[in-house]
Amino acid sequence: MTKKPNSVRIISGKFKSRTITFPDRSELRPTGNRIREVLFDWLQFEIAKSRCLDLFAGSGALGIESLSRGAESATFIESDHKTGLFLQDNLRSLDVTNGFVYFASAIQWLERLSHIDPFDIVFLDPPFKHNLLIDCCKLLEKKSMISEGGFIYIETDNDLSLKALPLSWRLKHERRTGNVSFYLYRRDKKGITDPYNKSINARFNFIKKQASPMKIFPSRFTWIGLLIEGVPPLWLKNSHFDALQISNQNV
Repeated sequence: MTKKPNSVRIISGKFKSRTITFPDRSELRPTGNRIREVLFDWLQFEIAKSRCLDLFAGSGALGIESLSRGAESATFIESDHKTGLFLQDNLRSLDVTNGFVYFASAIQWLERLSHIDPFDIVFLDPPFKHNLLIDCCKLLEKKSMISEGGFIYIETDNDLSLKALPLSWRLKHERRTGNVSFYLYRRDKKGITDPYNKSINARFNFIKKQASPMKIFPSRFTWIGLLIEGVPPLWLKNSHFDALQISNQNV
């Protein structure tokens, strides 16, 4: 007796309640409905007309959900041939003409890519046991495949450290459910970097560049001025900054 394929439903948009199928494979772990609801709430003002990349496509649920909600296009990368065929059939049954499936591993596809317009949203939900995430993130950044201000969704097990992510990726949201953690990062615009990941001198330069014409006064008022300017409280641990003054003349 042939086993019936697994399925998942699209949550919202023009394909709402439509079912997509995928083969029975132990490594296939489509993002659950509750997590997808949270994710697309985070992205509700970003999805329309965005270019999306579903790098470990599997069922294609994330990319198809994006198309359902008005994304301009979705590119799906899938290493397993049978799973990719299911994905193509799903796109065909939904009459999707702006979804593109590539049969390749994520690493191979990224390494071979010579030129492509950057994506606005990238979904990264790799198999947990293969330790592919960090290498893929580094390649995405190295090849400038994410637009300035673009978003990166990461889904992983709770034990994986994300300290090696590119410094230009800034965490916007994070949640945990069971043994799964999921995060939404945003790639900083060119020239803006995360002061948490820089040296003391670099942080000082960050303050000088970002400060408004207002003066930041020393002693107990310093922390107020720094917070107003959006500078992380990490600065307050460095006592020699208590005497720091930034005026109109040196900004």
